[in-house]
Amino acid sequence: MINEEVHDALPESVFGIDLENDKYELIYIIWSHSNRLLLQLRVSLEGERPEIESTCDIFPGFEWHERETREMFGIEFKNHPDPRLLLLPDELEGAFPLRKRFQTDRSRLDETGITPPKTPTRTGGANQ
Repeated sequence: MINEEVHDALPESVFGIDLENDKYELIYIIWSHSNRLLLQLRVSLEGERPEIESTCDIFPGFEWHERETREMFGIEFKNHPDPRLLLLPDELEGAFPLRKRFQTDRSRLDETGITPPKTPTRTGGANQ
C-alpha cells in the first residue's frame, strides 16, 4: 500500500520502545524523496512475546533493523528472511537487554566471558 503510493519510499529505521507492563511500540521511519515526505508509522504491541509481520518483503532495507529490534526487545517479526542474531552472542539469545525489566545476570555473563561494566564510585567532590 505505502510502497505503491510512494514508489521511491526508502526505509530509514525501525526501532522499539518498551512502555512497561508488556506493552511495546514499534516506530517505522520511511522517506520518500519525490514527495519530500518523512513518514513515521507507530504500531502498538502487547504481550510477553509480541509478534508482527515482517516488512522485509516490501522494504528489504529493514532486515537488519528488524533483527536488532527482535534481539533487543523480543518482538518477533513473522516471516523474517533471516532471524539470526545480529549483535548479541548466541549465549545471550532471549535476554532482551533493552526491555525495562532486564536485569544483568552477572553469573550468565561470567559464563560467556563478557565482563559487565563496574558501577562507578564517587571520590572526592564537594558532597563528600
